[in-house]
Amino acid sequence: MERSSPIAFLSYVSFEDQHESGRLTQFRERLTGEIDMQTGQGFPILYDRSSLAWIRAWRERVEESDDPEVFLIAIITPRYFQDPSFRADLQIFLQRERRLGRNDLVHPIYYVPCPQLDDDARTSRDELARAIVSHEYTDWRDLRFEPADSPDVGRAMEALAAQIRDLLDHSRALPPTPLEVVSRLTGIQIPRILNRPGQPDDTPATPVPFDPTSAAVPDETVEPDEPAEAAPPDNTPELVVDPMGRGDYVTIAEAIRGAGTGPWR
Repeated sequence: MERSSPIAFLSYVSFEDQHESGRLTQFRERLTGEIDMQTGQGFPILYDRSSLAWIRAWRERVEESDDPEVFLIAIITPRYFQDPSFRADLQIFLQRERRLGRNDLVHPIYYVPCPQLDDDARTSRDELARAIVSHEYTDWRDLRFEPADSPDVGRAMEALAAQIRDLLDHSRALPPTPLEVVSRLTGIQIPRILNRPGQPDDTPATPVPFDPTSAAVPDETVEPDEPAEAAPPDNTPELVVDPMGRGDYVTIAEAIRGAGTGPWR
């Protein structure tokens, strides 16, 4: 089974797109077209997390596989850090990077100044903020107010598309993952069990302590179960093959030919 076509999820706060009269929608459409121009193939960027297309692709390409050609483009603003659902998006992809030994599946777009990124003390206290600054992010803060058709925006969009193009080339050069190998050989999509967001994949789940006061006490009046019935004896006769003539047959071939006769039939 061949790898699926590349895809990206645009993780952003929809209110901010509405507030800016669709600027983030224009950003997505322009980036999709620029990547198409540089690669010669479509590159869908899903953006509506309530749509069936997003839900299905997230389940099949993120939750059930370690597809190396699935990317997260995160529009970073102060509200992004405050919303648990967006933090979960980022955490899930950071876990994927650790599993695959990658550091380029998440591409942050620094869109609005954030104290979590500009204040070293606050950055050090936020795991996701530290992860963002450790990635190669695109700073769009000054371009946010430029017209979408301005030369500066066009050149920045060309550079961003070139980065994603190079990521695609790198991903295609990688050997398939073990799950991909099994899927190709069997034709079956092998699901993968994910840890909950916030728990690294190499960290075992926290054990639940045993509470002796909550343990069920057996009812002593209940009769014990009947002992299991013993299996009937195996009365199948044994055949002995002995080249010295001390058994039923001299060779195994003779025993096979004679297997249809006698009491063991």
